[in-house]
Amino acid sequence: MIRIVFFVILAFIHLGVDAQQPVDSIKSKYQRYNAIPNEIVHLHLNKSAFIKGEDVGFTAYVFDRKNKKPSLLTKNLHCQLTDEKGNVVKSKLVQVNNGFASNTFRLDSTMNLGVYRVKAFTNFMRNFDDPHYFETTIKINDENAAAVVEKEDVVSQVDVQFLPESGHLLSGVNNVLGVIAKSKNRAFEITDGIILEDGLPITDFKTSQLGIGRLNLIPKPNAKYTAKYSWNGVEHTAILPAIDKLGIIVNLRAAGDKVIVVLRANDASVANFKNQDYHLSIHNGEKMQVIPVKIIKNETILAAPFDQLGYGVNVFTLFDSDGNPIAERSFFNYNKLPLLELASSDMKVVYDSVEVSMKIKSNLKDIDTVNNFSVSVVPLTSMAINERNNVAVSALLRPFVKGYIDNPSYYFNDINRETKYEMDNLMLTQAWSGYDWAQIFNRTPQFNYLFELGISMSLKTNNLKDKRFMLYPLELSNTQLIDIDNEEGEVLLTNLFPLENEKIELSVMNKKGGVSKPKVALGFLPNKTPVFKKYKEVNDFDIPSIYKNNDKPLFDRKAQELNEILLVVDRDEVRRDSIKSRAMGIIDYFTDEDRARTVDFQTYLATLSYDTYVEGGLLKVITRSAARGNPTFVIDSVIYNDPGILASFEVNTIDFVEIDRTGRYNGRYFGGDIIKITTDPSLRFKSASNKNTTKYDVPLKFAVTRSFYIPAYNDYEDEAFKKLGVIAWEGNLQLDKNGNLSFTFPYRGIENYKVIVEGADVDGQLISSILDVPVKR
Repeated sequence: MIRIVFFVILAFIHLGVDAQQPVDSIKSKYQRYNAIPNEIVHLHLNKSAFIKGEDVGFTAYVFDRKNKKPSLLTKNLHCQLTDEKGNVVKSKLVQVNNGFASNTFRLDSTMNLGVYRVKAFTNFMRNFDDPHYFETTIKINDENAAAVVEKEDVVSQVDVQFLPESGHLLSGVNNVLGVIAKSKNRAFEITDGIILEDGLPITDFKTSQLGIGRLNLIPKPNAKYTAKYSWNGVEHTAILPAIDKLGIIVNLRAAGDKVIVVLRANDASVANFKNQDYHLSIHNGEKMQVIPVKIIKNETILAAPFDQLGYGVNVFTLFDSDGNPIAERSFFNYNKLPLLELASSDMKVVYDSVEVSMKIKSNLKDIDTVNNFSVSVVPLTSMAINERNNVAVSALLRPFVKGYIDNPSYYFNDINRETKYEMDNLMLTQAWSGYDWAQIFNRTPQFNYLFELGISMSLKTNNLKDKRFMLYPLELSNTQLIDIDNEEGEVLLTNLFPLENEKIELSVMNKKGGVSKPKVALGFLPNKTPVFKKYKEVNDFDIPSIYKNNDKPLFDRKAQELNEILLVVDRDEVRRDSIKSRAMGIIDYFTDEDRARTVDFQTYLATLSYDTYVEGGLLKVITRSAARGNPTFVIDSVIYNDPGILASFEVNTIDFVEIDRTGRYNGRYFGGDIIKITTDPSLRFKSASNKNTTKYDVPLKFAVTRSFYIPAYNDYEDEAFKKLGVIAWEGNLQLDKNGNLSFTFPYRGIENYKVIVEGADVDGQLISSILDVPVKR
């Protein structure tokens, strides 16, 4: 009976001081290299086939490759739309928070019909030869058209490769060879493959519809091996790889709740290598184990329980006694894969709207953790959705696989024994670690491109007497006081997030607090969109082509114009609604007129039905209701139990006030009302803003998050709408306390919908579901 040794036991190995040194060296160098940020970008598009005049809605999910969780570092994401020649036709800089971002591209009248590519990348990715950026194709159609699937021309050019497990074919022992079959970068199925040894058939092989398969072979050292197969009625041949006389194979196979690792060597290799020290490393991109091994027989067998491996791709690398990697094999561990599921999805017609409620199954670790979900709703018969790509593919599979993957979402949609077998064939044929071991061991990485964190601004004053400046607030940042305490008169500010409709506004402050126009020179980084020349072979979607349907326009122009008018929303109203939605009490917004006519803080409190008076220079505030205690004040998150020192509080800095009758703040009960005051110091200088400040334009700014535009259609029964139309897109949804996602959209008389859900939380749990949902009444 073959004896299996578990990694945790390793009873036959003596781990002495000499063996421990290479272990520590491999692990320390790997950990040092792995500390470098390495981001993965996925975009969820609302669909992939569009009609000119629509919006491309997208939600970005940016992950840390190391831990497969949303990147908390990433702030700047460059998103581009390029034409078939690679020219950038639209570009946006999008702010990322907690790994999530959402925005749109408008396909306006300047866009030509045809195929475009959507790309998303970070500046730091440009340091890597194989960055994990996002790229996919979309197609823009004319509105006077319906859709048909474009059929590819049958081609005779095929590519079939035979790839030995762990990298080389060894004579005299059982080898596993992966087979990958492609035609015009698309997989094809082989059903009649034959392997020949010196011209004589010895075994057969085939590939699945995914274009991958495997076969076993014990090659003779001087024999010639070829393959025959047919495609499109034509017989083809291929030559198998060269045969090594010496070497070691890393063979993997799943068995129950573990993966069996066989280090296989022929007799000549055992005799040649038996006195040498080898090391087997196992890592999942984050944690690494390194195990010393001796090659003392033809098969050295170990076992790794699934629960001791990380989920997703695990890489097994064998190092020789000189620390050189000589064999490598990847294994995909489905155990504890962090995939969420929908427990239910309901659509209900309420008056003229459809109310949507989707519940996530209870395996969500923490409902209150930061999360983001994006949902696209299209007609049930839509041909505009790319169902072959999703967030799980981007985060867990694509960064660890070389080349084109046919229908990658297959590996996550319905996980069963067949799925796992096909995944292991993919690991056998196309998986790669993504690590250049020579670079890890021998070279210090060189980084020519910065990790961008917002916009950095350098300020240099021409007057060294000017020591303090005021930077007025932006939509995404507060007022800042800038002090210069060096002889050069320079200072660097970071983490600024100016929006595309904003300018930097500055004043210089004197010792008495007065302000005047500054005389400064400003510099900004980044100051332009990076040039990103990477290109991926992307052909994973049967993009609908078009034909003329009728002369009736698809869009209702009159309703469209009305919708565009309604989209012009007062930004201040949006802000007020956002504040109100988070508040526990009544909100009192201060306008310029309010600040001008309010005499002092005591007078303002009297208007709120409190009795107030000043005694000994201290303010006293009493609640008129005997049943309630006196109020507690919270000013800019600072608690003031005694309002005495607030007698001279300046009302000209008040932004808004919240009166919370619950008496609770930050988990404490205070007995009386909680009066929360939010201030904005820049309001003190607002009257002087025009004459005593200078505005500066910023060369590169962040895109404003605009409302997703859904056009009005003339006929919701039209075939063009049913195949290409859009019904709803929500790119920035969060779970409520019960684990539900909820939103509404207008009811158009449609009874059945296709709903595409993607999302993630900060713990790396993912969801990707496509479902058919009928409406209820």
